[in-house]
Amino acid sequence: MLPQSRTAYTPSVMSPNGLLFLFPFLTAALSVPLIMRRIPPNRLYGVRFPKSFRDDATWYEINAYGGMLLLLGSMSQLVLAVLLLIFVDLDSEWFTILMVGTISLDAIALALLCWLRLRRL
Repeated sequence: MLPQSRTAYTPSVMSPNGLLFLFPFLTAALSVPLIMRRIPPNRLYGVRFPKSFRDDATWYEINAYGGMLLLLGSMSQLVLAVLLLIFVDLDSEWFTILMVGTISLDAIALALLCWLRLRRL
């Protein structure tokens, strides 16, 4: 009997879990213009609390801070995704649960920390 060939599992980028793996790269890319203070006050992109719109200095300060938090969160998500890729089957429900949970917690922490920082500005 011939041995079966084993091929390594390659995740499809277009699978739901593959998209979750790419999410940290997207959030990191979105954080850079905020950190560099390139995004003017607007209603679509950035940290948008009512107090954020008080003046331009406040807008750029809180968005640079939020962008840095977003970058740190995306790096932690990427580390988690790589660790899960090594230790857990990428098609596993656990991958989805842990990644969505991490993304959700990061978003809540980012909003809370930005709100607290904005109260001091």
